[in-house]
Amino acid sequence: RTPKLMICLCNTSNVVSLQWLEQSARMQTVLDTKPFLWLNDKKAQKAYNFDMETTLNNGMLARKRRGGLLGGWCVYICQGVAGNKAPPMDELRMMVEGASGIALDDLLSGDAEFTKTIILTGDKPTKKQLAEPGVAEFKRKGARLLSPSSFFDIFINQNLFGIDQDDEEEDDETFG
Repeated sequence: RTPKLMICLCNTSNVVSLQWLEQSARMQTVLDTKPFLWLNDKKAQKAYNFDMETTLNNGMLARKRRGGLLGGWCVYICQGVAGNKAPPMDELRMMVEGASGIALDDLLSGDAEFTKTIILTGDKPTKKQLAEPGVAEFKRKGARLLSPSSFFDIFINQNLFGIDQDDEEEDDETFG
């Protein structure tokens, strides 16, 4: 569950094995990705509770619906999150932007809609995080507070389950 993989999942359904790169180089052509899709890492899928094929389908659906997993959403990262059981701030911001979301520097700039905002806190929000400017108001008016673990779950599954009604209502739509 690296930030680079999370960004990849947000932008393509062609998550391939290293063999694709090696064989494409050897053949001096870009090979079809389908036989090389990274679908069978059962150990990782079990450890992180996801199914890669479903993730890839969900990613296609998110890109079709809203331009990406976090399209139309803003994300504010509270102090004390980056680098503390989470990637550094620059990587968290890249994840948000790679998923077509907007990484907010603050909640008071007027750029965010309450019900389309995710506030990334620690595993348990601290009093200090909840006291950051705008956090209490946004929470009261519908923003979602997420831990880094829940945030990564959204990425690894490419689904805003429990957060965005659109994902809940159209879960059965898949692509082949």
